Amino acid sequence: GDVMAEQARKSAYRLRDVADQYIASVMAAGVDAGNLVAEATVTASNAYDKLVDLAVLLDEDNVPTEGRFVVITPKFHGLLLKDQRFISAGDAAGASTRANGIVGEAAGFSIRKSNNVPDGPGAGAGKLIIAGSDIATTYAEQIASVSAFPLEKRFGEGVKGLHLYGTKVVRPTALAAADVII
Repeated sequence: GDVMAEQARKSAYRLRDVADQYIASVMAAGVDAGNLVAEATVTASNAYDKLVDLAVLLDEDNVPTEGRFVVITPKFHGLLLKDQRFISAGDAAGASTRANGIVGEAAGFSIRKSNNVPDGPGAGAGKLIIAGSDIATTYAEQIASVSAFPLEKRFGEGVKGLHLYGTKVVRPTALAAADVII
């Protein structure tokens, strides 16, 4: 098979994963202190309520509703899928959820699922669910160089590259977070 293509695909995934971890940590550190919902245990009956709490915090800080997102863990996503407010809706979005299990939006947020959600600041080993708007952060990246090199102890070549990236929270009040224990 095409070993190099498969290795390139795996490397691209790893680059995205490392950058995602970095962005999540910067966003977690940049959340305005007044926009942090205290540590709480989340169940299927109150997961949606946490999203509403985050939306209210953003509303109070005059954050536009366009471009809002929330980053949740797979477990939190599972709790949302158990909430009857999502699966019993009579509209087209509810039918789509029942048909394929995707919950794309809730409480005014575009839902993004990630295993890189950072740990919460509380002592209960919770996760920090981060909500915000596209105006909250900046991000830049560049693949600065890619080059092939001969392998030292084998026939063939390897590929190496330099991935540069950075992010900054430019509007801390456009982020909100909830420390949740699932």
